Amino acid sequence: MALAAVLAALATAGAVPARAADESGAEAAAMALFTEGRRLMAAGDFADACPKFAESRRLSPGVGTTLNLALCYEGLGKTASAWLLYQDAASAAHAKGETEREAAAKARARRLEPDLLHVTIAVAPQPSEGTVAIKLDGQPLPEEHVGSAMPVDPGRHEIEANAPGKQPWVSTFDVAPGPAATLTIPVLIRRATAPDAADELSGPPLDSPHEANGTANGTHDAEGNMKRIGVIVGAAGLTTLGIGLAFVLAANNEKENAQAYCNKNGCTPAGQADLSRSGTDADIASVLVPLGIAGVAAGTTIWFLAPHGPHGDASRSGARSSAHAGFVRIAPSITANRWSLTATGAF
Repeated sequence: MALAAVLAALATAGAVPARAADESGAEAAAMALFTEGRRLMAAGDFADACPKFAESRRLSPGVGTTLNLALCYEGLGKTASAWLLYQDAASAAHAKGETEREAAAKARARRLEPDLLHVTIAVAPQPSEGTVAIKLDGQPLPEEHVGSAMPVDPGRHEIEANAPGKQPWVSTFDVAPGPAATLTIPVLIRRATAPDAADELSGPPLDSPHEANGTANGTHDAEGNMKRIGVIVGAAGLTTLGIGLAFVLAANNEKENAQAYCNKNGCTPAGQADLSRSGTDADIASVLVPLGIAGVAAGTTIWFLAPHGPHGDASRSGARSSAHAGFVRIAPSITANRWSLTATGAF
């Protein structure tokens, strides 16, 4: 506590940026921020005080401001940040011949050293040449720090690695009390090369083989799509027709069964039930059978009217009139015990 009091006294003395006759706006802003930071830190509000000191130091660097920012970070538990700032303050004080401040900053830094947490950031051997640029918490990491244990603040950190022609690699890691950890940046993945803009904008001549192939492929796709549609529609129609004919057979069978329970005077309850079911099945069949016939006819027509590729153009033009005159006739044949479906046509 005594050392903290001494440090606070040293940080306050002469800490306010010097006032010149032509004091600039930046210096005035730095002084205001420093004063507000001191007030907040005295109240124990380190979270709000530290940004004030940091901005004041950016506008007007000074030993006193650096010492106060280090003290603020120490209050937040950012031991590594505080330790580095104490080192900076000691160097700056030494350059100015301020031995008392230099000694105080060095003593504070030594006191933090046992509590410092360390991490080693390594880079896996990369298959291609090129420097891997690393950022730690958004700040560039000097090359000399790679592969060496360095102090970091407790908590979560973000690391980013970039290299020419490679995809960025980003990860997060947590630092907690314990043995020093090592984080290895893996081999960076090659970035997919974008197509040449000139190649995208320029295409083959309109009369080139590429255009002909594209047209042929488009026609072939249209033919395949229409034929698939024809198959689907025809299959659905055939299924519907089959179900409808099944209801026809059921209606006939139920009607025949009812005759055993009916005479000229009427029908028994069992006979009446068979007649009722027969009527219901006949009504359903009267809807499904025409729908099924229409579906089969539509699917067949779509199949045969599908466009042909360029190899079939000659034969198609020769048969154009007959194609337009094509027809499909589907005739079901139904008896009491069997049914059949006959399709005839010309294309």
